[in-house]
Amino acid sequence: MNEGDNTITNDEIKMVLKRGSGVEDGKYRIYSHFLRNKSNKERVQFLRDEYGMGGRSHAIPNVDRSYEDHDSKGIAITKGSLLEPSAKITLSWAEVAKRIDGLIEDGEYMTEAELGHLQSYERKMLGAGVVVFYEREPTDTLPIHISHSVHFWDDARQVGNLLRNADILSKLLLSMAEIMRETAPEHRSYDSRRETLNDLKAFERGEFTLFPKPQKSEQMSIFSVLSNSMV
Repeated sequence: MNEGDNTITNDEIKMVLKRGSGVEDGKYRIYSHFLRNKSNKERVQFLRDEYGMGGRSHAIPNVDRSYEDHDSKGIAITKGSLLEPSAKITLSWAEVAKRIDGLIEDGEYMTEAELGHLQSYERKMLGAGVVVFYEREPTDTLPIHISHSVHFWDDARQVGNLLRNADILSKLLLSMAEIMRETAPEHRSYDSRRETLNDLKAFERGEFTLFPKPQKSEQMSIFSVLSNSMV
């Protein structure tokens, strides 16, 4: 047994957390939520819901007998045998939230490749909103082709890519605005449709983002205060 088999290092914990929830696009949802929501309580609940119950083997890169399991209480990372692990650490969801927040602040959570995929992910999410917006509308009235196939996220990705075309985006906005005028506020889809329309308007203006830049503290240093008082 190697000496490292008896311990789980801080770097290894980081590696596990940087793999995300194990669900498709889960890491992007986590990153987006943490940038947009600073409530620790809501972050903890979000992580609990996003991860759910499950786990994976080969949890730590290059460590064959390493495992990660998660449930309503948090995440457990182990090495060695599942029945008699040589090393184990358990993190509550509050601890996981704190560590992920630190990774994001230090610029370590997302890889360069993942950061390069952010806009594509945003378009796919916008596309998903458009697909849902039109799901009960007659096919022959749609301004673009939406297959409404069983592969929802393929449809969302396809529609999202179309949003880069200014003419198509303009047609969608006109069509959706007309539908909203005919949708009663008490309609079950009214709020979600309005949100999708507002998101597309923001996208057209270049203002839509699911990944706002972290706001840096604007507090003045003691040196600055003293310098200003001497002027």
